[in-house]
Order: sequence, then C-alpha cells, then structure tokens
Amino acid sequence: MIAGMLPPGIENLGAALEMLHTYSLIHDDLPALDNDDLRRGRPTCHKAFGEATAILAGDALQTYAYEVLAKLPAPAEARTRIIAEIAHATGTIDGMIGGQVMDLEAEHTQPALPTLESIHRSKTAALITASVVTGGIYAGADDESLERMRCYGQSIGLAFQIVGAALAELRTSGPATTDQLLERVDWWPTPTRPQIENDAIRIATRRGLLLRHLAILPPARRPN
Repeated sequence: MIAGMLPPGIENLGAALEMLHTYSLIHDDLPALDNDDLRRGRPTCHKAFGEATAILAGDALQTYAYEVLAKLPAPAEARTRIIAEIAHATGTIDGMIGGQVMDLEAEHTQPALPTLESIHRSKTAALITASVVTGGIYAGADDESLERMRCYGQSIGLAFQIVGAALAELRTSGPATTDQLLERVDWWPTPTRPQIENDAIRIATRRGLLLRHLAILPPARRPN
C-alpha cells in the first residue's frame, strides 16, 4: 500500500499470480502427479473436463499470466523485476516446478530435514513469497523492505505447508489431540513433539526480528 491506498493496477498483478496458482493446481491434480479427484470439494479439472482439456487449461493460464504481467501499468524496470521474480519462483531452481520434482523423487522415502524444508520452500513457499515481494516491487519498496517481505513470505509459506499437512491428516484419520497430530503428520522427519518444536524454532528464530519489523515499515513510494 502507498499512503494507505492500493496502487492503481495492482489487481492485474494479483490476477496474474492467481492464474499461475490455478495452473499449478490443475496440473498437480493430474493422474501423473497427485491424481486427485476433488479440489475444494468439487471435481478436479481433469475429472470434470478430461485430461487433455486440463493440461491445456493449465498451459493457457500460465501463458496468459505472463501476457498480463507484460502489460502491467508500472515503470519498465519494475515490470521486468516482477516478471523475473515470478518466473524464478515458478521455475526449477528453488521454484515451484523444482519443488514438485523433489517431492516426486522423495515419495516412499523418509527425507532428511534439509531436503523436506527445501521441498516445502520450493513447491509451496516460492509462489507465496513471489506474491509478497512483487507487490512490494510494484508499490516501489526499497531493497531493504523487499528483503523483509521475502523473509515474511518464506516463513508464511512454510507455515502454510505445515498447516496444510495437519488438515490433510485430520481429513484422513479423523480428530486428534495436538500431541497425536504432531506424532502422526509427516511434515518433518522427526517423530516427537519436542523434536518438531526444536526444528521449528531453529528455522524461524533467525527470521523473527525481520518479521516483527514488518509491522513498522514506513510507507513505500512507487517510482515514477
């Protein structure tokens, strides 16, 4: 936000990001990947319209997203940075597609903590982080503020993955106490609550001050 107001045209950036998010969900649900029949309680795209249409729908959303990004009403430098940020976040190196590849390779294994964290940060947190950072770029945030936003997005992305794992376990196995849930969910390769808490503290503590500082960031000015 700039002086308490959303910058004009920011909704186009948000729409493009949601197109990329939706494309990723459509493709993730396909039989070759997660093979899901339902998404948010409704038939997945390939179940409703067939696999070929689902693949093409995802392709079309991805392509159109970059067309929308290329036409953002922002300075050329900001527009280029936004496109590069999103392309990296959805790509192979530390990005969404790379995270999906690692996830497939880790199936039926007990991955070590660094591997599991890398999967979650790439597959889930990367696009969330890009959404936060590109909003900052569009609004004209300085590099220091953008780094804080990046840290915030990465941390929220990891938390989102953990909550998602907990909810999936509850849907599959029914209600549970916190202790039971922590022992049942394979979000980290450590089996007991104290170990999981220690892992979470190790990952989050380094970012705590930056997250807290987000609340007192000065209003950013959008470049001319």
